[in-house]
Amino acid sequence: MRRLLVWLPALLVMRIIYFFSGQPKWPDVVQGSPDWVLHLAAYGVLGGALAFGFSDGLIRRLSSLERVAAVAVGALHAGFDEWHQSLVPGRVADPRDVAVDLVGVALAVVLTALYLSGRGAPPGPDRG
Repeated sequence: MRRLLVWLPALLVMRIIYFFSGQPKWPDVVQGSPDWVLHLAAYGVLGGALAFGFSDGLIRRLSSLERVAAVAVGALHAGFDEWHQSLVPGRVADPRDVAVDLVGVALAVVLTALYLSGRGAPPGPDRG
C-alpha cells in the first residue's frame, strides 16, 4: 500500500496538468504570465513528484535507471499533454512547450537526486 501511496503525488499532478490543458481559456490571473514559466513550474513539480515515487518517498537515492525513467515518464506526459491540448478549441500544440516541460522535469529530478545523495540516503537498485 505504501508503494502505491508514493505514486499518488505524480498521478495527481498529471491529472491537474491534464485538467488545465483542457481549458479553452486561462483564468485572468495566469494570462499575464509568460507561457514558458508556467510550463517550467508545472513540469518541475511533476519531475519532483516522479522522483518522489521512484525514490520510494525520498527514503533512498535514485538509481541511474530511475532518473532516466522519471525524465522519460515526464517527457511522455508532456507529449501527450500537447497532443491533448491540440484537440481543445482555441488551443494549439507547440513542440517548444514540450522542450520547456522536459527541462522542468529534468531539473527537478537532478535536484532531487542531488538532495538525496547529499543527505546520505541509501543507494537505489543499481547503486548509482
